[in-house]
Amino acid sequence: MLVAPPTPDEPARLALLRALDLLDEAVDPGFEAITRLAARLLRMPIALVSMVGEDRQWFRAATGLPGVGGTPRDVAFCAHALHEDAPFVVPDALDDPRFADNPLVTGEPGIRAYAGVPLRSAEGHALGTLCVIGRQPHGFDGDELQTLQELASIIRRDLLQREAALCARRLAEAHAQVVTASEALYHATFESAPVGMALVGLDGRWLRINAKLCSILQRSPQELFALTFPDVTHPDDVAVDIGHVARLLAGDADHYTLEKRYLRPDGSLLWGSLTVTLVRREGRPLHFISVVEDITARRQAEADLRALHTELEQRVQERTAALADSEHRLHEIADNLPVLIGYIDTEQRYRFVNRTYEHWFGLAPEVIVGRPMADVLGETWYANRLPRFLAALAGQRQLFQEDLVLQGQRRFMQTVYVPHHDTQGQVAGVYVLVTDLTPQKLAEERLAELAVTDALTGLPNRRALDDQLAGALARARRRGEPLALLFMDLDRFKAVNDVHGHAAGDAVLREFARRLRSVVRESDGVARLAGDEFVVLLEGSSPQVQPDGGCVPGRVDPVCVARKLLGAMTEPMALGPGLSPVVVGASIGIALSQRLDTPQMLLERADRALYRAKAQGRNTFHADWADTPPPRVGRAGSPKVPAA
Repeated sequence: MLVAPPTPDEPARLALLRALDLLDEAVDPGFEAITRLAARLLRMPIALVSMVGEDRQWFRAATGLPGVGGTPRDVAFCAHALHEDAPFVVPDALDDPRFADNPLVTGEPGIRAYAGVPLRSAEGHALGTLCVIGRQPHGFDGDELQTLQELASIIRRDLLQREAALCARRLAEAHAQVVTASEALYHATFESAPVGMALVGLDGRWLRINAKLCSILQRSPQELFALTFPDVTHPDDVAVDIGHVARLLAGDADHYTLEKRYLRPDGSLLWGSLTVTLVRREGRPLHFISVVEDITARRQAEADLRALHTELEQRVQERTAALADSEHRLHEIADNLPVLIGYIDTEQRYRFVNRTYEHWFGLAPEVIVGRPMADVLGETWYANRLPRFLAALAGQRQLFQEDLVLQGQRRFMQTVYVPHHDTQGQVAGVYVLVTDLTPQKLAEERLAELAVTDALTGLPNRRALDDQLAGALARARRRGEPLALLFMDLDRFKAVNDVHGHAAGDAVLREFARRLRSVVRESDGVARLAGDEFVVLLEGSSPQVQPDGGCVPGRVDPVCVARKLLGAMTEPMALGPGLSPVVVGASIGIALSQRLDTPQMLLERADRALYRAKAQGRNTFHADWADTPPPRVGRAGSPKVPAA
C-alpha cells in the first residue's frame, strides 16, 4: 500500500482547516444534500465530503456509510487526491498497486472504484475532496466527472464563503484595534468589497452601508437608514436571525453565518448568505459587522440541478414521452442555469445554445443556431479556440480558463469541451459549457493583495519583503554586484505613543513612510517589518564616497541614502488637530550583501548595525563594514567592496 505524502503547503493547509473549524465529525446538512445528489447522479453507493487533517480524514457528509466519521489518513484515497488538479480516478483498486492491499479495499467498505475532486481554498490549498465510491470496478466517463466537478464547485463556494467570514472576523478584530489609524484603508475595503457590507447598531439599525448592499437589497441608503435589519428580513427568518444575535451578545459565539431571505421593496425575495461578527472594545459590545452575499442565483442553480436530476429520472421511467416535449423541457432548464450551454456539430455549426448566450453576448439563441463557429465568435476568438475544439472532435475532453474582456468588462471564464459520442462510438459533436469565475477570481486577487500590504502605511509588509529580498540577492549574485540593506527604526517613538496616544503614533508612522518613499528611487524596495521598523533595499549599490566625504553624483551609495533619510526626518511631523508637531529621528543600520548571504543573514547583519547606531547616540547610522579595516580605495575614490 502506498501512503500519500504531505502536500507541499501542508502547514498553511492545516492552519486554514483549523481556522475554519473543519477538522471534526460535525455533519453539514448542505454537504449531505450534495453527497446524496452525487450518489444518485453517478449511481454510486457511497459519496463523501472529506476534510483531510494531519493524521485523519474527517467526513463532513457521508452517504452510504452511516455512523462512520472518518478514517486514518494513511489509508485514505482522498489524501492522494489532494495532490491533483484534475479529478483523481481509480477504476479498479485491486488492479492498482497503490491500493490493492489497502484495508479499505480488502475489508469494509470494500472499495473497488473511486473518483474524487479536490476542494481548494481561495489561495489554492486542497482542504479535502468530494468523492464517490463504488464496490464494483467502474470507469468514470467525461460526463460523470464533469457532474462531480460541478457538484464540488457548489461545496467550494460554501468553503469560500467560510473563508470570507473568517476574513470578516479578522477585519473586525483589526477594526477594533486601529479604527482611526486605518480608516482610509478600511473605507476603501468596505466600499469596494464585491459583497454587501454594513455596520449595524446593537438596536438593529444600520450605521454604515456600502453600495453593493444597496444594490443587493434594491434600496437607497436613506431608505435603509430608516429601517432595522428585521424590517428587510422575511418574517419567517427574523426569529432565527435574532436568536443568533442574542448568542453573540451573551458571549456564546463571536460570529455566525446563515442563509436567509430578504424582502425587496417590490415584494420579491432574494436569498442571501449572511455573516455577522460582533465588534467589542475592552469587552464591551460596540456594533455588528454584517457581510451579505447574494446567493439567489446559486440557490436557483441548486434547485435547477435538483430539478434536472428529477427530470432525468422521470424521462428514464417515462420513455414514451414525446421528443418535442423533452426538448422543450431541456430548454426551460438550460435557459435558467447561470452557465453557457451549447452543442456544436462536426461541421462546426451551433445546433443548440441556451438563453445565457443572449445575456452574455447580446445574441438570441434563434440567431446563433445553425451558424458556423467562426461567424458567431469572430475571427480572433475562433482562431484561439479552434485547436481545442478540433481536439474535442478527436475525442479529447478540453478544460481551460481565460482572462478576457466581454462587453467592456474584464471576465474570467472556465470552458469545457465534452465530446458527444453516438451509438456507434463516433464523435457526433461537442458540448460546450462555460462558467463565469469572475467574482471568485476578483476575491482571490483582493485577498492576495491584502496579504502582502501593510494596512497602516500602504507599504509592502514582511511577507512581501521576504520574496523581494530573495529575488534581489539572486540577481546580485548573477550580476556580480553588491546589494545594500538599510534597517531602521524611529528614535523616541515610544514617547510619542505614551504622551499623545496611539493615533498620534500611527500618524508619525504614516508620515515616516511617506518621507522614506520620497527619498529613495522608485525602483528601490521599501517595506514595513513591524512596529516602527522599516527596511530599504538598494540594488546595484556600493559605497562611493569621495575622499572629502562627499557623495559621487549619479551613483547609488547606501551611506549617502542614509544621510538623506536622516535629513528628511529633521522637519517636524504633524500629529493631528490640537497636537503640537514633533521631531522624530531615526537610527539606521546598513549591511552590504556577500555572495553566500541568505535573506535572513543579511537582515540580521543590518539589525546588528542598527543597534551599533543606537549605541552611538541615535539619529545616526552605522555600516557593517565599518567594523572591519577600511576597504582599499581605487583611483576614483571608491572603496573596493566584495562582490555579492
